[in-house]
Amino acid sequence: MYYVLGIRYYVSLLLITFFLTTYLFLGASSKVLASEPKIKSSSTVSAFIGDARFTLFGYTSPFARVIIQGQGIYDETRSDETGYFIFENRFSPLSPREACLMSVDSQGRVTQPVCLPPFDVRKNVTIGPVILSPTLSVNSHEYVVDEYGVLSGETVPNSDVTLAFFAENTDSSLPKIKTTSDINGIYSTSLPTNNPQTLRMYTASEFKEDLSGKSSSLSVKILPWWLAIIIDALRFLAPLLSYFIYFILLFEIFILFFLLWMRKRKRYPLAFRPGHDLVDQ
Repeated sequence: MYYVLGIRYYVSLLLITFFLTTYLFLGASSKVLASEPKIKSSSTVSAFIGDARFTLFGYTSPFARVIIQGQGIYDETRSDETGYFIFENRFSPLSPREACLMSVDSQGRVTQPVCLPPFDVRKNVTIGPVILSPTLSVNSHEYVVDEYGVLSGETVPNSDVTLAFFAENTDSSLPKIKTTSDINGIYSTSLPTNNPQTLRMYTASEFKEDLSGKSSSLSVKILPWWLAIIIDALRFLAPLLSYFIYFILLFEIFILFFLLWMRKRKRYPLAFRPGHDLVDQ
């Protein structure tokens, strides 16, 4: 009987360990939508006479890290307090190659890449101005109906910013919101959280009559209060479930060792056999 119990608890221990390992290593990921911007057609390409010269300039948020990269091309610079940046005499393209521009603002948010057409093979070339898209972030990706939500980002100082919203379930557009970035390039506005829905949003800016491309798109969920309560309860109970599994596992191990210990301590009864000496049963 004790051998059967021992086998039973060994099997239980293996099953619990398998399910615990599966539970701890499962995960999920969320996605972020993005749209490909286009370059404003007012950017100019000019040739210079004299020494070889390559210049690429534009505007983004102040003190941002601006990166240009492509096949055989990589360089970085910093924008000034007005958001102006320039790559000058860094390299001369010897063959038509594409490169993409992006910037990282003071909060670590990244603009949508702007991919330039192939460079002119002439050595004396200037390209610009290139207006990089605004950066975009929200203070949460889930809200309860009528909860205060904030959308913010950085772009060229004192530029006009347009914020576009779309209801994901119906793909219907909501009224656009217009605002202006401050002297530091920061803009912000409140989110429309009056109805339960999933919203997609992006921003674009206009500076000196030049338009930027669209920013990366974000998605937020606006939940009814009862669903928000259920989700919060499940999030609270999820860590407790792992502790409960640990407890069951430890309890099973304790029972197994206890039965093995009791088996070793068991005293076997003595008996007489007719015509024989006293023997152990």
